[in-house]
Amino acid sequence: MNADNANAVLASTRPPVVVTEGAQDVATATFGREGELLLANHAWQVMMQRSGVGPASMSNLLSPHLARGWAGEEVNTRLQLTDRQGVGCDYQIAIEGLQDREGKVIALLLNCRVVRDTPRPDGREQLLQARLETVTRELDDLCYSISHDLRAPLRAIDGFSGMLERRAAERLDEEDKRLLGVVRDSGRTVCRLIDKLLLLSRITNQPMAPATTDMTSLVRDAWLDVGGEFGGEFEVDALPSVWCDRPLLKQLWLQLLTNAIKYQQPGRNAHITIRGRREAGECLYEVYDNGVGFDPRYAAKLFKVFQRLHGPDEFPGDGIGLAIVARIVSRHGGRVWAQGERGQGATFGFALPQEALFPAPGEVYPPALSGH
Repeated sequence: MNADNANAVLASTRPPVVVTEGAQDVATATFGREGELLLANHAWQVMMQRSGVGPASMSNLLSPHLARGWAGEEVNTRLQLTDRQGVGCDYQIAIEGLQDREGKVIALLLNCRVVRDTPRPDGREQLLQARLETVTRELDDLCYSISHDLRAPLRAIDGFSGMLERRAAERLDEEDKRLLGVVRDSGRTVCRLIDKLLLLSRITNQPMAPATTDMTSLVRDAWLDVGGEFGGEFEVDALPSVWCDRPLLKQLWLQLLTNAIKYQQPGRNAHITIRGRREAGECLYEVYDNGVGFDPRYAAKLFKVFQRLHGPDEFPGDGIGLAIVARIVSRHGGRVWAQGERGQGATFGFALPQEALFPAPGEVYPPALSGH
C-alpha cells in the first residue's frame, strides 16, 4: 500500500489518526488487515535499524499479537529483540484497533516503548567471545580431522581382520574366530560413533534457514523414513506450526521416533503418540510410547552425549541421538524434558519459542563458522 492510500485509511478512522514524531522514545506504527505496515514514525525506523530484524521477520514476530488485536483483544505484552552484536532490548507493546466512522476496525495502532536495555558487552566479554569462537572452530577442525585420519586405520583393522579370518579359517578355532569378530565389531562401533559425533558437530555449526513449518506434515514425513517396519499403532495429533529450520527439525523427529520405536516392551501392543499445543508463548511437542520406560531419577542424563540407561545387549545404540535432539532445540532457543517410569513407557518433549528471533527468509542464521 502506498503512502497516499495509507493516509486515506488512517484519515477515515474515528478520530482520524496521525503518526507523529513527538514521542521520541515511543515507536509507533499502524498495520493493515494483511499485516502490512501502513505508516510508522522515526522511532520505529530507528528500532528496526538497531535490531537488525528484517521486515519479514518483524512481521512474523508481530503476527500473533496483531491477530489478537484483530480479534478484539486488548494486547499489552513484551517483546525482546537482539541486535547483530548480541545486545538485547525489551519493548513494551500495546495494540489497539482503529475504527472507521461506522465502528468497524480497519487498522491496528501499535505503540512500542523501550523498558529495558541489556548492557553492551565490555572489552573482557568481547575477548572471551572471540576465544570461544576460536575454540569452536578448532573443535570443528578436530572433528574433520577425526573423520579422515581415524577412519582409514579403522577401515584397515576391519579389512585385514576379515582377510585373516578368511585366509586362516581352517587354522582358527572357535575362540580365535570369536576374538577376531570382537575386533571387527569394535572397529565398526568406533566408526559409527565418529559418524555420529560429526553429525552432532554439523548440527551445532551449520547455518540455519528458518521458515514457518507445518509440524504435522514434518512428523509424517519423518515417520515414512523410520516407521516402515513398526508393527504397532502410530498416532499424530494436529500439531502447531512453528518458525524453525525444517532440515534440523526433521533430524530431531527422526531421532525421537527412532528412539520410541527402539525401546518397545516385548509382548506388548506397541503404541506411539505425538501431541502438541501452544502454551505461554511456546509451541510444545511430546512423543509418548508405552515401551520399557526408564528410571526417572536419571532423566537429566538422557540428553548428554554417550549417556545410556540400558546396556547394548538390551538395546543397541550409541547414546548420541537424544544429545542431537537437545542441541537442535537449544539452537532454536527452546528446552527439552523426559518423563518415564520403568515398564510404564516414556514421554520425550521439547518446546520452541512461538516467536523465535530469526532473520528474514533467505538469510542464514547464525553465520557459518569458518572451517570445513
